[in-house]
Amino acid sequence: MVDSMELIDRLGLARQELEDAYATLGAAWGSSEPWKARPQAVQLEARIGVGELYCREHPDSVHAKRRLYALRRAYTVALADPADQRRCDVWYEAFERFQDCERRYLVLNRLAQRQAVAA
Repeated sequence: MVDSMELIDRLGLARQELEDAYATLGAAWGSSEPWKARPQAVQLEARIGVGELYCREHPDSVHAKRRLYALRRAYTVALADPADQRRCDVWYEAFERFQDCERRYLVLNRLAQRQAVAA
């Protein structure tokens, strides 16, 4: 069993790492406005997924199909852009770091809760 004070210190450090990773992820993404994110291919891929779901639910929507077509064209352009690929790589690295920090924090948090219940 881990000492309670050590666990609290580790939990505090894990939380700080998680907050830092979240800030890095936000900086790598940039603006949350449509078409303004730094990694365009990542944003467009997500928007295409939503558009496909919408088109399945509304198969008669000509506007949705046109919009989805425009998103796919923009996605193709973004994939061919080396600068966007670098931005996407930075974002994916930041996202992986965020997920690792989140997992570590959650594990330590669960351990702390179990110790608190056992005490």
